[in-house]
Amino acid sequence: MKHRYNNKNEDNSILIKKNILFVIAHPDDECMFFTPTIQYYTNNGYEIFVACLSNGNAVGLGKIREKELIDSCMDMGIKKENVYFDQTNNFEDGMKIIWDTNLVEETILSFIKQTSADIVISFDECGISGHPNHISISNGLKQLINNQSLTTTSTSSSLLNRTNNNNNNNNNNNNNNNNNNNNNNNNNNNNLNKKIKAYKLETVNIIRKYIGIADIPLTKLLSYDENTTQTFIATQLFPPSSYSPMTKHKSQFVWFRYLFVFLSRYSFINTLIEIK
Repeated sequence: MKHRYNNKNEDNSILIKKNILFVIAHPDDECMFFTPTIQYYTNNGYEIFVACLSNGNAVGLGKIREKELIDSCMDMGIKKENVYFDQTNNFEDGMKIIWDTNLVEETILSFIKQTSADIVISFDECGISGHPNHISISNGLKQLINNQSLTTTSTSSSLLNRTNNNNNNNNNNNNNNNNNNNNNNNNNNNNLNKKIKAYKLETVNIIRKYIGIADIPLTKLLSYDENTTQTFIATQLFPPSSYSPMTKHKSQFVWFRYLFVFLSRYSFINTLIEIK
């Protein structure tokens, strides 16, 4: 497991900076859950984008919460113009609402194309808090990555068939043309000119979730696959790095979110697992 610290002085001059897209369900998800990861990438000069599928309008505060998200992102060093909201109204905020997986996939794909994202980061299948909107995003992102893998495999097979057909007689040229058509159809379905990597934020048990900074040494002791897992560790412990951006969410910063910011491990450490 690779450990990454939010050190502004870290020398990453030899690294190729990539576009990083965070896909969240509601305003305040970005700082409640992803602050250590976001701050690592902003501190090291990556271009960060945030795409929010719902504006959190469950009690009619959608427009207020949109502004709060922008202010929070700017507090974390993300450009205002790099904050996106879904405009289709397909994703209603609610604890009992499950979003359509195909719509989520299509929406994430649209944001990837808009941002030229190389890496997409979002929730895992448990959604950190079990929120069905979080889980819906996880399902849509996983389906997108799976479909991308199928398209890549299908395209490779088509190219191989085309090469073999070129070595046969003229009758086989028809097969070659069919393979080219299939290849074009696959590319149209994916509409991406590059392979995207995606990571999910690991959900931990209730004890680890609320032991704050104590989960940092515990996470280091646990066995993870270092080829598919990364940890991002905040270096600011008091107040937590998530505190300042969370204060921008005035409509949401009630007493139990104060507790979350100071007690949650997600204010101090993120464990990201690659979606295969």
